Amino acid sequence: MSAPSREGHAPLTATSPGTSLSETSLFTNIAEIGPLLLAEAPRFDVERKLTDVAAAAMKSTGVYRMAMPRAWGGPELDPLAQARAVEALSAIDGSAGWCAMIGSDGGYLTSFLEDEVGRAMYPDLDEVSVFVVAPGGAAIPVEGGYMVTGRWAFASGSAQAGWFALGCIVPGPNGPKMLTPEIPEVRVCVFPRADVEAHDTWFTTGVRGSGSNDVSVTNVFVPAERTFSVLDGEIQRAGPLYAWRWMFTVNMLGVPLGIARGALDEVIALAPGRKTARGAPAMEEPAFTNALGEATALIRSAHAFAYTNLAEVWASLEAGEIPPPKLRAEHRLSLTHAMDSSVRAVDLLYRIAGSSALYSNRSSLDRRLRDIYTMRQHVLVNLSTYSAAGRVLLGLDSGVLGF
Repeated sequence: MSAPSREGHAPLTATSPGTSLSETSLFTNIAEIGPLLLAEAPRFDVERKLTDVAAAAMKSTGVYRMAMPRAWGGPELDPLAQARAVEALSAIDGSAGWCAMIGSDGGYLTSFLEDEVGRAMYPDLDEVSVFVVAPGGAAIPVEGGYMVTGRWAFASGSAQAGWFALGCIVPGPNGPKMLTPEIPEVRVCVFPRADVEAHDTWFTTGVRGSGSNDVSVTNVFVPAERTFSVLDGEIQRAGPLYAWRWMFTVNMLGVPLGIARGALDEVIALAPGRKTARGAPAMEEPAFTNALGEATALIRSAHAFAYTNLAEVWASLEAGEIPPPKLRAEHRLSLTHAMDSSVRAVDLLYRIAGSSALYSNRSSLDRRLRDIYTMRQHVLVNLSTYSAAGRVLLGLDSGVLGF
């Protein structure tokens, strides 16, 4: 499978995707497109989405089919392999990693649907998906399905996606349909691209290449078989990869860790040429080496916590058990810790890189700093995670959905 290239870059010939797509071949494919993504990344800031050539290169790697089931010809890679792939792309460029993380959700969202429905949606297993759980629309029950109107923010990958899975509230006679007295049903309705209007709203400081625009639908009919309740819907596909309904969130940890690792590698590569204002080698200065050491410790310790926890989550699922509350709380804690530690590390690395970090045409550090501070605003890694996890560790209810 070949991807288009710009002048100066050889065309990509990626491993043919399918069940043969292993973690090793996926990493080989990602490494092959690395120079192209680096060359295209400055254009992401201008176009506020992946460029067409970068999007085609990403698709050719097979990254979007990571979670597709083997029964369909997909690789059904385990979550650690998926997180590592997202991390490898994020080490090249944060927007590329973010798009891979979101765009590969098709294997998960179809696990809530009847198999024949999901398979008909994805004849191309490399189709890009958008999955926005937060309810932004109303799904009114009608014969055979729902009529939906709404608008959703943060539809990452909207420029490339073929399917949009969007959370809705179901109105009842006395307000929203409720699962509990406090929690409304969130029914995800899945739309083909033709039914969705994208709005040019993604004017941000960072992650500009993610194309996370608002999207909307107006009075669109969605058949019932293409909807599911994300909070209590029955999972329709067997296998440990699909047993836990929040599995689609776990590979997010690869994004901040990849951005931070890429920043660390760049600063180490730049170090021999850096001079202080006095003309002395910067790498001999305690301020430089101290910050480099601290950044390394932040990244490595966050990496160890996140992947150790994810391995424990996966072992629980392989044993046929849903991860218990403490393990799930530690997962969310590790994700937030990975983000916060990576933010701190990238900030340190940016500062010791000096004035060279200011020039976006000479260094990726400016973009990495903007990307990771923008990502830090995501609801999954907000400050309430620490308190919610602490409550679970004390045997209390977290008070937060998804724990």
